[in-house]
Amino acid sequence: MASDTSPAVEGTDSGEARAPVEGLAAGAGNAADTDREDVGGDPACWLNRVCADCGRFVDDEFAEVCPYCGTPRDLGA
Repeated sequence: MASDTSPAVEGTDSGEARAPVEGLAAGAGNAADTDREDVGGDPACWLNRVCADCGRFVDDEFAEVCPYCGTPRDLGA
């Protein structure tokens, strides 16, 4: 595999020294990712939308019961 002379780095923004990450070149990535703005996405966790009984995803986040099996949902109220 060809080696790039400008290694990518990993670390934190806290001022700590950062070490090169092997196998990654600086600026490497999908061209499509660099051509568009980050518009956000899905929440990190959809667990509160999964029925505890049947395991199916409940589309209506405010549904009081699972529309598939009828199990009452805990809405945290």
